[in-house]
Amino acid sequence: MPGAPRQPGRVSQAQGSAMSLTPEDCSAIIRECPNVAYATPIVSSSSLQLIYGNTNWIPRSIVGSTPDYLTIRNWNVSEGRTLTERDVENRSRVCLVGQTIVREVFNGESPIDSIIRLGSVSFTVVGVLEKKGANMMGMDEDDIVIAPWTTIRLRITGLKTGTATDTTSTPSTSPSDLYPAEGVAFYPEQDENLETDTLLMPRFTHVDQIMVSAVSPSLINQAETEVEQLLRERHHLAEDAENDFRIRNPEELGKMLSGTS
Repeated sequence: MPGAPRQPGRVSQAQGSAMSLTPEDCSAIIRECPNVAYATPIVSSSSLQLIYGNTNWIPRSIVGSTPDYLTIRNWNVSEGRTLTERDVENRSRVCLVGQTIVREVFNGESPIDSIIRLGSVSFTVVGVLEKKGANMMGMDEDDIVIAPWTTIRLRITGLKTGTATDTTSTPSTSPSDLYPAEGVAFYPEQDENLETDTLLMPRFTHVDQIMVSAVSPSLINQAETEVEQLLRERHHLAEDAENDFRIRNPEELGKMLSGTS
């Protein structure tokens, strides 16, 4: 859990667990955890070739998420536009690219409205991210492509669905003015004007992670406790059962990098 948008915390599936996180888990966190400011589902892909004209490149990161991914990471676009909720709802084939992609693939020229391929799927570049540089582990943050998570899961990584655990919950009556009560409409009814080749996204599609930010640094522990209790309830875990997910916060990450415990 983060204490500021620059330090996002992550909830991910526990190793060896049969239960995966769902976008509905993310919606519930937004709706029912008052000390959480933002939460966004993440679907990742790696070792996938980006093709533009005669140029091939393998981005370090291909991330599927929502507009709040950039909000949590305090990351802006320097050109074009950001992703929208409608992009997520419509499984749009649009993407943002980092500065390394602009340099290596587009020779430093504007990529806006260019068509790239990730594997065999075409995407339109709608935005360029501001330069980030290297992260704490020395990895290039700018070697990245970001697209709607629904598009990445449906068209790139393949659907991951299951019935191991019923994660349906009733709406919370807990008040929260920190985020719109309706949250993100992950599963809207299909619009008649959608592209004819748009596929339906089944309910309970699994996501790889959920990125979360706390309302303030002083509320990190409370937010983490809220998320843990909510997910245990939604995943119907017995009182003595281990979590089927992991929560990692900036403090834990710092200890891992420094080799302390």
